[in-house]
Amino acid sequence: MITHQNSASYYLKFTFLLFFLAASYGWLLRLNGLITLPFVTYIKILQAHSHVAFLGWGFLTIAVFFNCCFLSKQIAFSKKYRFLFAIQLISIALMLVSFAWQGYKVFSIVLLSVYAITSYAYIYLFYKDNVLYSKAKTTQLFIKAAVFYYLIAMFAIWAIGTIAATQGKGELYHNTIYFYLHFLYNGFFIFALFGLFFHVFENKLPENSTKNQMRFFWFLFIACAPSYLLSLVKSTSFFVVSGGFLAGFLQLIALYCFIKILTHDLVININKEPLLRLIFVAFVLKLILQFVSAFPSISQLLPALKSYFVIGYIHLVTLGIISAFLVFLLQKYNFILLKKQVKLFFVFGVISTEFLLFIQGVLIVFFKYSLPYYTLFLFLASTVLLISLFQILIQIFKPNNILN
Repeated sequence: MITHQNSASYYLKFTFLLFFLAASYGWLLRLNGLITLPFVTYIKILQAHSHVAFLGWGFLTIAVFFNCCFLSKQIAFSKKYRFLFAIQLISIALMLVSFAWQGYKVFSIVLLSVYAITSYAYIYLFYKDNVLYSKAKTTQLFIKAAVFYYLIAMFAIWAIGTIAATQGKGELYHNTIYFYLHFLYNGFFIFALFGLFFHVFENKLPENSTKNQMRFFWFLFIACAPSYLLSLVKSTSFFVVSGGFLAGFLQLIALYCFIKILTHDLVININKEPLLRLIFVAFVLKLILQFVSAFPSISQLLPALKSYFVIGYIHLVTLGIISAFLVFLLQKYNFILLKKQVKLFFVFGVISTEFLLFIQGVLIVFFKYSLPYYTLFLFLASTVLLISLFQILIQIFKPNNILN
């Protein structure tokens, strides 16, 4: 249970607002595909969209839930954490403007550096203060792994600017960006969310179910680092191909263990909750797609289809898994009361967007054919998604939305 909802609610309102604004930037990009907007520079808006979504919505929301679930009431939102959260919220809000205005230049780099340093401070304080209220070993392992992978991901932040300045935006530059993205969402986000997942359902898991949980964790953990090789789609070396294939296979074993947890250990019916159903399907698709991408014949097609398969995969993770689970937590801990129609609207927006991205890629690769009115349909799907987020935003800012 969360015992300090009022403090948490204050920060969650702003992190969700950042998510809505980041999604609005994404919507603008879809609109720009239909009609050219003179004030929209694609790469700059895209950078603002991705940084705010990952760091303002994803990381900060998880940090708030970490404090709620794993720190004592006296420490969770003490002065030191309020100070760090305030700096991070301000820096992310300014990134909305700086990236859209000048892209990856001095002001944006300074803001990103400030954010990175304060995130290090947060990680240090959380790890020091965290006595892991949760007694479940699985939860502890997932949270520690999430912290570990976040620190690895953030190393790349410092390298990207240096590489761009000294070697240009070549293959090393792009591989460093993939390194950052991989260990951020396949590392930090996935492990943090599963840590919160096992914490939420801790009381529903029988004591003798630890074996499946531990197997799930270790297969997923061992596979995480080498699965970065799946991002090196231009490489055909034996090491990269075999390492990527092994990582993909280990993840499928982890998936099998997770399905056993859901079907044998955890007595919940995910079919009754649209968000959980979406998360499960998205997670299964994520692991299958990673495994398929290990085959050179498939991976060599990806660079030419980046705007469909790669973007589709990233949104599958960020919307179908990360965002859906964070919205589920907002509902689970009574920060919002969502009608089923709103959740279905959100789910439909995610599914329709993903379907259009992937089906367009498949049609182009295998049939040399493009979906009629593809850009219009994608814009409409993005509009549905944005409307659902606006409905959730209204709920989270609604007075007295916390249910005691």
